[in-house]
Formats: sequence, C-alpha cells, structure tokens
Amino acid sequence: CFSTMYLCWGALAGLYYLYGIPKKQLGSKLFGIFPQRLCDEYSFLTNGFDEVHNMPHSRHAAIDTGELSKHPELAVLSEGFDSGPALLATRDFHEIYVTGHFEYGRDTLAEEYWRDFHKGLPIRIPENYFPEDDPERQPLFTWRAHANLLYRNWINWVYQMTPYEVEKIPEAISELRKRIAAADPESRMTGRF
Repeated sequence: CFSTMYLCWGALAGLYYLYGIPKKQLGSKLFGIFPQRLCDEYSFLTNGFDEVHNMPHSRHAAIDTGELSKHPELAVLSEGFDSGPALLATRDFHEIYVTGHFEYGRDTLAEEYWRDFHKGLPIRIPENYFPEDDPERQPLFTWRAHANLLYRNWINWVYQMTPYEVEKIPEAISELRKRIAAADPESRMTGRF
C-alpha cells in the first residue's frame, strides 16, 4: 500500500503499534467540534485549509505528546488546544493519522448523544456543536469543506504518486524517500513499507 490513513482509535492504535507511542486516558470524553490550528501551511495534505478549521472528536483517549516528540519522522499538521494533535503524517506520507472524525456527517454526534441519552448513560452535550447548546436544534456542518479537502488532497496525491504497474511501487517509494532525504537531510525515515 502506498499510503494508509488511520482514523481516531485506528490512529491511536497505529501510533502505538508502529512507534510505541501510548495513548493517554482522558479525565472525561472529548466530545464535540473543536478548532484546530494549521501547523504546516505548505503540506499538500492541507492545501487549501484555513489557518483554523473545525474537526469533530469523540474519544476517551489522546496521544501522549511527550512520547510523540521523540519521533521527528512524524509531523503534526494540525492540532487543537483541547484536542491535541489532530492530523499527523510521516515525512513520506506513507502513514497519515487523524485523531478526530472528519468523516462524520452533520448528525453523527447528535445520534451518538441521543443514543446514550436514551440509554440513561452519562453524556454531555457535544461542545461547539448544537446552536446555543440546544440538542433540539440542527447542528451546523462546520467541518465539511476541510474534510473534503483532506480526502481529495490525499486521494490526488496517492493517484499522482502510485505507478500503474504494481511491481514498480517499491521503486517509486524508494525514489520518494531519496527526494525527501535530499531535501531534508535531517529527516529520519521509518524504513517501513
């Protein structure tokens, strides 16, 4: 596979499995729409992103940022004050990690909220989601454009970089790594494909 995108729990599991970066349990569930600050305005993956963009989150754990800092081969492309690193990638973009849920539709958090509410489970109203925090009102779909940009940018990159002949993929990956190393001799590539 030329590039893999890991989402939410998959991102936390991938970071642990591939890099030994443990997850940290949160005191309470991170649940809602949270602003993310763009950390790398020149990445093709975030091409077209605003300086600040929203991302849905619904999770009980986060990345251990102390451990993350020990891995310079992982670049944080966007992060939030409340959510922490939200979009990360290896320098060769073989691995992309999204800790939130850009794939969520407008009503996904509402459905999760009402499901738990009707089961009598302890649940807070998702932050920054319902207008005036009123769960009877329709939420605004404030992350749709950036979600579309991320997936379109990624699919376009994979399409542009992947050779049509499967047997040439290892050679293409090797060439990509050589170009990255030449442009940034300090980068430490993971060596995994």
